[in-house]
Amino acid sequence: MALTAQDPAATMTTALPDAWRIEVFRKEGVDDPAGAQLVAAAHELGLRGLRRARAGRGFLLSPTLDPQCVERIARELLVDPVLDEARILSPRTEPDPVSSRRVLVARKPGVMDPVALTVQKAMRRAELVDATDELFVSTFTAWELDGELSASELELLASTVLGNDTIEDVEFAGEGLHYGPPKAGAVHRRG
Repeated sequence: MALTAQDPAATMTTALPDAWRIEVFRKEGVDDPAGAQLVAAAHELGLRGLRRARAGRGFLLSPTLDPQCVERIARELLVDPVLDEARILSPRTEPDPVSSRRVLVARKPGVMDPVALTVQKAMRRAELVDATDELFVSTFTAWELDGELSASELELLASTVLGNDTIEDVEFAGEGLHYGPPKAGAVHRRG
């Protein structure tokens, strides 16, 4: 059963990213430790309506990569074929609807993303991309939540467990994600 909640105000862009999207979830029937931890954390907060959660590791890749290259990157670098399944979406494509409520958590524009940097380096070292290919990677987490939570309960879960509002954006209302390098001359200050 999908979560029932009014959509809290979204903080990410509502536009679909102009990037290849790879989402890596555990296969059905395989334990999902991150999902189980989220349900336990929700229950500790008194939010008993969350019954099940799945965590997907998300990657946004340059839209100039060809489809075979993206599939190879997923297969050889991002997916464990025993445990995982991948959803690959072409640029500006919305994921197929699922029965679960989706919540996306991603680094704010300009915030360092060490996992993305590691993936970029690994793609180059493994020669999964040409040396001349434009290469920028962003990461995110796609949560699929089943149960019943009010909008305020979902906001509480997001602010205390799912995201760190200092460095991350949380998207409740759609599939919009920021993609691209920080703008030149961006100034970042401490709060």
